[in-house]
Amino acid sequence: MVRLDELEQAAHEIDKLGEKRASIALKSVEEVSSIARVLLVTLVGGLILIGAAFAYAAVRMVRQIREAREALARALQAKMDFLADASHELRTPLTVVHTNAEVGAQLEEEPAQREIFEDIVNEPSQMSRMVENLLFLARSDSESPPLEMEIIAVPTFLATLKGRAEPLAQGRGASFEANLSGEGNLRADPARIEQAVLILVDNAAKYSPVGGRVTLFATTEFGELLIRVEDRGPGIPDEHLPHIFERFYRADKARARKQGGAGLGLSIAQTIVQAHGGRIEAENRTAGGTRMSIHLPLTGPFRNAEEPLPKQDLRASQRWTRRGQN
Repeated sequence: MVRLDELEQAAHEIDKLGEKRASIALKSVEEVSSIARVLLVTLVGGLILIGAAFAYAAVRMVRQIREAREALARALQAKMDFLADASHELRTPLTVVHTNAEVGAQLEEEPAQREIFEDIVNEPSQMSRMVENLLFLARSDSESPPLEMEIIAVPTFLATLKGRAEPLAQGRGASFEANLSGEGNLRADPARIEQAVLILVDNAAKYSPVGGRVTLFATTEFGELLIRVEDRGPGIPDEHLPHIFERFYRADKARARKQGGAGLGLSIAQTIVQAHGGRIEAENRTAGGTRMSIHLPLTGPFRNAEEPLPKQDLRASQRWTRRGQN
């Protein structure tokens, strides 16, 4: 009996000790929970502050980027307006100088004096071309390039193109070879497309050795008109190839100054081709020289060269041919 009383007393003391330990543990949990709540509130508050700081920085950065972009747009617009205005202002005096020099060359009987007048005639002509090129590029930057679009038959266009390209190449001292075929129609400004191709022909002849062959090739494939101009010159160094369509870029500056030109031709050709939804590419030939390729999308159903044109297309082709002959 005494033993049972002792066991009961021990159990009671164990219960009291357990309650005491549980009370201490509960108190510790409450303290830890309080500390955790404080830390959590502090962390959330810190994150909110950091987020607000980041948001403020982001908004400020976006505003600065927008302001910089607007300032850049204004500067570009001012540059384009200047080029356009300067081009317009230069055209009139250049025309006057050119006309007066032509009259002087016709009236002057002494050969030495006549040669001076002829030089004066040539210089304003080159300056006028540069002014026209700058004006074209300025208009292309500010809006779509000035184009007179119409439907033209590919065979008719290629025949006229050959007649213009051959004397141009031969006038540079190069031999000329043409291999032109194709069918279908183009929706294009024929004068501008012709300008783009002749720029490539002129470049090919300009940088070819005397008597070197310039080849003009054309065909229609995969819904496109492909026009290629190849030369047998020194080619273009690989490091310059990605930049040759940039304005005023000239790979061989010394030779370019000697040959003439301001480095605008290829840029103008690219602008014209891209405005027609096409693309222009340059590469070096394995056998030496350079190959320039123009790809232009055909329009409407394909047509064999022997088939007559529809009346509307025929009128457009005849109108373009007459305009090209003027």
